[in-house]
Amino acid sequence: MRGSLFLIVAALAAIALPAPAAVLTVDWNGTGDYETIQPAIDAAGEGDTVLVYPGTYTGDGNRDLAFGAKNIVLRGRNGRDETFIDCQNQPSHHGIYLNNTGQDTTCVIEGLTIEYAQNAAPGDPGGGVRLRGSSPKIIDCRIRYCVVNGGAGGGGIYCLAASPVLVNVEIIQNWASYGAGLHCGEGYLAGHRAPSSPTLRNVTIRGNHSDVGANCRGGGIYCSFGCNPTLIDVHIEGNDANEEGGGIYCFKASPSLSRVTFLDNSADVKGGALSLSINCSPTIAGCTFSGNAAPDGAGIFMTNGCSPPVTNTIIAFSDDGAGVLCDGVASPTFTYCCSFANEGGDDLCGSARSPALNFIGDHDPLFCDISENDITLAGDSPCLPGGNTWGEHIGALDQGCVQSPVVNTTWGSIKAMYR
Repeated sequence: MRGSLFLIVAALAAIALPAPAAVLTVDWNGTGDYETIQPAIDAAGEGDTVLVYPGTYTGDGNRDLAFGAKNIVLRGRNGRDETFIDCQNQPSHHGIYLNNTGQDTTCVIEGLTIEYAQNAAPGDPGGGVRLRGSSPKIIDCRIRYCVVNGGAGGGGIYCLAASPVLVNVEIIQNWASYGAGLHCGEGYLAGHRAPSSPTLRNVTIRGNHSDVGANCRGGGIYCSFGCNPTLIDVHIEGNDANEEGGGIYCFKASPSLSRVTFLDNSADVKGGALSLSINCSPTIAGCTFSGNAAPDGAGIFMTNGCSPPVTNTIIAFSDDGAGVLCDGVASPTFTYCCSFANEGGDDLCGSARSPALNFIGDHDPLFCDISENDITLAGDSPCLPGGNTWGEHIGALDQGCVQSPVVNTTWGSIKAMYR
């Protein structure tokens, strides 16, 4: 009797154990379980892994990838430098498209380069990755060379009612009217309005262009209507917009920016690095703005009820326009900030901008080598805790060299040396 009871208990325990996750392999040369990616995804169950071997995957079955309602792992076996989803610039194709299928961060997209997606149809947003009502985790991926036409947004990644987590991702050289790199929009989810508030950690957004049409905004990132992304250790470089917000454009949105670097971004009108329009109150803490350009607010432009707290931040060496410009009723607060050598001026607008709490035009942050875009701090920088009476670290980056190789100067003097 005791032995029979033991067998019954063992059988029940075996029934209760979940089945181990399966690994389905994809290899274009025929040595895996599948030769194209979508059939492997279709065959995968909840929690399974689709492992894609090195190679360039093109054509039907390797683009417009959809997961159904499953949380799976789609992983490049040898990482993004060897595994490519190439949409070949064929019109109206996404790389990955998760459409109201409810993925959460147990769904993982990892180790892939997604490139050359192009949407030609007006009003069809999203190029490389389009997320609608789905919020996966995207790790160690690169999204590049994707184009969205027809006045839509999200050349690299488009989020509608979606809040993915991005870790160690590169979003580079994409095109769209709004949010060429990353577009965050509000949509409906389960009958309710839902914003998109992704989290970005160790992400690079570089060389994206919001110039597909007129009055384009958000070369790097576009966010609106309560879409409040969180950016930590993010590098935003060389993005542009033909209207405003070369780096980031916000409309009624308040992202959180921590240790973010804005380098050489530009806009034709306003907000070379960051443009805040109507009731935006982002948190800007420990950031560095350098070499950005726009006629109105090369570093930060803000208007109409925007009231961000800006702390421990460097705004320097703007190539065109003031470091900060407030237009209309905007009331930021600046504390422990350094504004220096901005071609259009170093004044800080808003309240709490006293020189007693900020360096305004009189302290070179002493970047290690601005000519090589090395904006780490020299050992004698006033922006290091030992270099100021507040004991505060100012800027996004740490000390990178022993001592500055240059003396204090102005951006105009630097430019004059090359004329």
